[in-house]
Amino acid sequence: MMLSIGLMLSLTPASLAQDPVLPVAAPVVALSADEAHAETALPQEGGRWNLVLTPYFWAPTIDVNNGDLKLNFSDVWDDLNSALMLNLNATKDGSRWGFVSDTMYFDLKDNPNNIDVELKATVVGLYAKYKLDTKNVPVELLAGARYWNLSATAGPFGGSGDWIDPVIGAQSHLSLDDKWSFNVYGDVGGGGLGTTTSKFTWQAAGILNYEINRILSIAAGYRYLKVDYDADFDFDTEVYGPIAGLRITL
Repeated sequence: MMLSIGLMLSLTPASLAQDPVLPVAAPVVALSADEAHAETALPQEGGRWNLVLTPYFWAPTIDVNNGDLKLNFSDVWDDLNSALMLNLNATKDGSRWGFVSDTMYFDLKDNPNNIDVELKATVVGLYAKYKLDTKNVPVELLAGARYWNLSATAGPFGGSGDWIDPVIGAQSHLSLDDKWSFNVYGDVGGGGLGTTTSKFTWQAAGILNYEINRILSIAAGYRYLKVDYDADFDFDTEVYGPIAGLRITL
């Protein structure tokens, strides 16, 4: 069993970075499965890309098909074979545009009531972001896609499939003082386009950050990810729980 670990590269991070993710996502979330600059004004002319690298950990409950299979974090921890989370969030000086990428992978096996259960998931999100011209609360709009590749078995039953969901969302970073800040993130997608998308998907996250120094910050919060897919097989699933990470500004 391996620890669920993620990397979050960010320029104005989406969920765990100082500028607003998951996670199951991408998960994540990646952390997230998650950022907008605290300053309301952008630099005048472009230059360097701002990057933030955040290893993070999501401790979720996984609820498949409205309780047909429900794994609490203790179950996930005991039965997790491997997991990886990676988030990339970037913004260039002098530009309102940037992008966010969040990757989440996990592989777990369980044996509730003497029934062999295995669940593997890879979730990759890629979104363009645009910072609005707001004075008091920085807001970034997001638009992109989330790719899913899932395999689930429970005894003699199971299925697998992959699809891509169009996604739109928003994120914001609120400075509380010179050390503390709060990020909020949300998105929604899907559309039920045959086997090419889910019927519906959405996620949300709230993250509290504490700045240790200019380079390092710690982050902790809560993330929720939902997907309802019923084309190749029935997969109506919620993944939710606390999330934490260490943000490294490069």
